[in-house]
Amino acid sequence: MASYYPQVRALLVPIAYGLRLGLRSVVSAMTILVACIRKALKLRSLVH
Repeated sequence: MASYYPQVRALLVPIAYGLRLGLRSVVSAMTILVACIRKALKLRSLVH
């Protein structure tokens, strides 16, 4: 098991980095989506 550790770590580091990057992009996309929905709701309330 100890001999596998460096290889596993070499695989996990880019995967973890990619996941963190993906999570960050998902969070930013969600905040943009929420902002758009809020704007749409505001416009809707102004129209009615």
